[in-house]
Amino acid sequence: MGTVTAAVTSPACSGSFLSLGAQTANATPARIGLATLFGNGFDKGLGVKQCAMRYMYIKAFFQELSRMLRLMVPLIFGSVLYRVNQTVSLVVIGRFPAMAMTAQAIGNILLNFCTTLSFGFCFGLDPLVLSAKESGDYEAMKSHTKCALIVVSVLSLLSVIVSLLYRGALESLFSVDDETAQAASNWTIICALGMWPGLVSDVILRVQRTHTTIFWQSTTSTISSFFTYIAACTLCVFYFDWSLSGVALASTASQWASLLVLILTTMYLRRRRRLAIAHELHSLHVVHDGDPPPTDAGGENPAACPREPPC
Repeated sequence: MGTVTAAVTSPACSGSFLSLGAQTANATPARIGLATLFGNGFDKGLGVKQCAMRYMYIKAFFQELSRMLRLMVPLIFGSVLYRVNQTVSLVVIGRFPAMAMTAQAIGNILLNFCTTLSFGFCFGLDPLVLSAKESGDYEAMKSHTKCALIVVSVLSLLSVIVSLLYRGALESLFSVDDETAQAASNWTIICALGMWPGLVSDVILRVQRTHTTIFWQSTTSTISSFFTYIAACTLCVFYFDWSLSGVALASTASQWASLLVLILTTMYLRRRRRLAIAHELHSLHVVHDGDPPPTDAGGENPAACPREPPC
C-alpha cells in the first residue's frame, strides 16, 4: 500500500485541522482519522495513545454530563414551576387592595426565615446519605431518614407556633393597622401548615438511590402541585372570594397534593422494582429446573433407572 505524500495546503484546512502532510509509512488510516479528530495533535508530537486518551477523557466527560442532566432536568423543571406558582400568586394578589400585598410581604418575612432554617437542615442530610449509599449501609440511610423526618416535623410545628405568636408583634414592629396585621398573620399560619409536606417531600427525594426514581418522583409531584395550585387558587379566590387567605390555602393544598403524589409514585416504583426482581428470580429458577438430570459415569440416570442393591 502506497504512502501518503500529498499535503493539505488549503487555508481552510490549516490551523486546528491537521495538515495531512508527508506522514510516509506511519500515515495509516487510523492515524489519519485520529489526526482529523484531534486537530494538530500529531504536529505537536502526540501519538495514537495520547490522542486515544484524549478521546477517553472527552467520552467520560459527556457520560458524566449525561448522568448529571438526567438528575438536574427534573429539579430545574420543578424550580421553574415553583417560580410560576409564585408569579401566579403575585398576579392574583395584585387584583386585591394594596393592603393584601403589604400583608403578604410582612408574612413572608417570618416564612422565609423558617423555610431557610428548615431546608438548611435538609441540605445537611446530603453528605450523610451519600456516605451511607457509597458504603452500602442502607440501615444507616434509614436511620438518617427517620431522624430527618422527626426534625423537620418539629421544625414545622415550631413554625406554626411562632406564626401564631407572630400576630401580636406585627403592629408594634411594622406599624400597620389591625386589618393588615390580621391578614399577615392568617397568611403566615396557613402557609406554615404547608411547610411540613414540602420538607417531607424534600427529604424523600434526597434519600432515593437511583436517578430514574428521582426523575419520576420530582416530575409527577411538581406537575400535580402546579395544577392543584391553579385549581385551588381559582376555586378559593374567584368562587369563594377568600382573597389573601384563599391564595394561602391554594399554596398549602398544592404542597399536600405534591406530597401525596410523591408517596404514591414511590410506592408504585417500589412495587414495580420488586416485581422485576421477583420475575428475574423466577426466570433463574426456571432455567435451573430446566437443566437435564444428572447422569452417572455410564450415561444412565440413576433416579430413573435405579440399580438393584448388591447381594
